[in-house]
Amino acid sequence: MKKILIAVFCFLSLFSKGQVYQSMPQYGYAAHRMSFDSTLQIPTFCGVPTLKSNVLKFGAIAFDSCNNRFYFYNPKTAVWDTIKGGGGSTDTTSLSNRINLKLNISDTSAMLTKYLRKTDTTNKFVNNIARTLGKDSIIYFIGSTRYAIKDSVGTNPAPVGYYGAFQDNTIQTAAAINTPYAMKFGINDLSNGVTIVSDGSNLTRITIANTGIYNIQFSAQFDRTNSGTDAVDIWLRKNGTDVAGSGGKIILTGGAAASAILASWNYVLDIVAGDYYQLMWSTPDTHIRLLYEAAQTTPFIHPIIPSTILTVTQQSGIMAGTGMTALNGLTGAVQTFALDSTNTTFKITSSGTAHTFNIPNASASGVTRGLISNIQYTTFNNKIGSSDTASMLTNYLRKTDTSTLSNRINLKVNISDTASMLTNYAKNSAVNLKVNISDTATMLTPYSRKFAAAYTMNANNTNAAASESTQTFRDSAQKAYTGTITWTGTTAPSGATNHSYRWFQVGKLVTLRLTLIYATAGTLVSSVTCTLPSDCPTPEIPTGSTANGSFLYIGSGSLATAITAAGMGTSIAGGMSELKINSGGTGYEINIYRAAASGYITARATIQYFAQ
Repeated sequence: MKKILIAVFCFLSLFSKGQVYQSMPQYGYAAHRMSFDSTLQIPTFCGVPTLKSNVLKFGAIAFDSCNNRFYFYNPKTAVWDTIKGGGGSTDTTSLSNRINLKLNISDTSAMLTKYLRKTDTTNKFVNNIARTLGKDSIIYFIGSTRYAIKDSVGTNPAPVGYYGAFQDNTIQTAAAINTPYAMKFGINDLSNGVTIVSDGSNLTRITIANTGIYNIQFSAQFDRTNSGTDAVDIWLRKNGTDVAGSGGKIILTGGAAASAILASWNYVLDIVAGDYYQLMWSTPDTHIRLLYEAAQTTPFIHPIIPSTILTVTQQSGIMAGTGMTALNGLTGAVQTFALDSTNTTFKITSSGTAHTFNIPNASASGVTRGLISNIQYTTFNNKIGSSDTASMLTNYLRKTDTSTLSNRINLKVNISDTASMLTNYAKNSAVNLKVNISDTATMLTPYSRKFAAAYTMNANNTNAAASESTQTFRDSAQKAYTGTITWTGTTAPSGATNHSYRWFQVGKLVTLRLTLIYATAGTLVSSVTCTLPSDCPTPEIPTGSTANGSFLYIGSGSLATAITAAGMGTSIAGGMSELKINSGGTGYEINIYRAAASGYITARATIQYFAQ
């Protein structure tokens, strides 16, 4: 029987078909659709997964069990990357760093309401929300409650502002007619932030140390030592330049005993720290003066009459004596500005005295001592502490795609902004529509459209390649000459005149042309002296030439008998000119020389000099 069964099996094996063996593809078996009723198991790695096959055209997923995160394989880039979303990273840390800790001001109020580092926004100060500006301080408050602050060490002085009171007890005279002179204020009666500084010869410059709005008021006692009727002009100069619209005129008439007049008015000015002002006057008669009179005992007693009186008072701005005494009196850098552990006081500590400030109850609205006058609410200069940024940005980022947003914020200007932004600042349109923040400072410097200040030009005033600096450039155009003219000779030229001058300045170099033309010739004339036009830049005095009457600069010049006559020759007979300090040391004058002769009707000079 056993033999029969073996034979049957052999027969069947010869005629039946068995299963054909197939090897598995290297990327496994493929199934179009699969359904799982429990779990799907995927490859697990520790760290970044590695592929087990060299076929890279299909995507894959894997799990990093050591770091608790999913990875996916991108066949296009051939890179394993983390899956973002769900519990994945939003890159808020690097994003916050690249945003440089700044937010739009429109977001700040809402964001600070939720995220300020405090638990009670009504009755407490927030740590580190204060800044010191010079001697004064601005405290930033939260909410709408106004707090009074009492200094436990010092007291708050009454606001006094900056001021000055000055006078002069000398007789002030004019050495020449129609020449500007600055009023003197030689006596300091009161001074706080306002001083009188010398102009090199006299105390005339009213100098303001602090920015603000000031009222400058003066009185000047004029009289004359002869008879007649003359007008005196008075005006204001700022930093050596006449102030437009500041002029005034008074009239002196009658004899010496009946001509006294007191000129007095004021100017309200917006002044920047360091500005100085001068009160100028000019007279057509040197007998007119600014009178000083000593105290009198007969026929009755009266005090002295100063020649000039000046008062300067601050009208607005950060005033001296306002704010907290503690901040004004601190020596050294502020080390601590924070609440104490009870949240009822805060202290400012420096290398000097520690000052404690008590915060009264919010209901104490009647407390006014020490009240800070400049209170602002939730205005934080657009900056947030770095430790807050990650949580604050989560709710307020304007895009959900934080990865792409992070890349776009990475120090680049939006393309939508570039065209309009660069239109006003670029010299041409070939900017390629993109500007990196890191490039902007150096890239835009040579291409920016700059607005030059009045009477200036930009030039490289160095011996190497460098950014340009501001240089003076001014052309005064031709003007009629009205200065004082003094001829030396038997008879000066006379009759109808046609006097003119013109000057221009490039950097420090000034070129001046002066022409005098008369209708009637003079007799045996050898020279003419003219005051330097008042609008010319002040000459630079060479070292060692500061004495009165010193010669400063030499130029060409000539006296001629006709407008078409020959000009300067090769010797003094041909003529020359010079710029010098006048004999009184009160100004500058131009001298034109030529050998003495009759018939001269015109004088001409061209002089170059350096300005101060």
